Amino acid sequence: MEKINKETVDLILSKRLNEDFWLFELGRAEIIDSPTLPFENHFLYSFLSRGELIWNEQKNKLITILCDKKNKTLKKILKNVTSEGYYELISTIISQLIKTNKVSMAIAIPLCGLAIKKGLNSLCK
Repeated sequence: MEKINKETVDLILSKRLNEDFWLFELGRAEIIDSPTLPFENHFLYSFLSRGELIWNEQKNKLITILCDKKNKTLKKILKNVTSEGYYELISTIISQLIKTNKVSMAIAIPLCGLAIKKGLNSLCK
């Protein structure tokens, strides 16, 4: 797996970027990830709408990675990572997405960004 750099972490944590940015990036990442998708004109393709669809498809997988379903809280290991800093937390989330869901880095980063923007604890409830 490619290492997550400080700029990526700063981007994910940026208060200037909202959920719509990450949904757009998620939709755009699909084109980057699969350039052979059958779209005649990528400019007519709604990155935001496609990002919402991908989010809805991937959200439950992300919840499985992050949450203790019984207690409806973050998994203990993630609570420990959170106390060590965001770099480790973001790296852990992205690497788990790539390993367990077989998504690319281009998809994992916006998924992580959305999870952070929505609030990790709120995803578990």
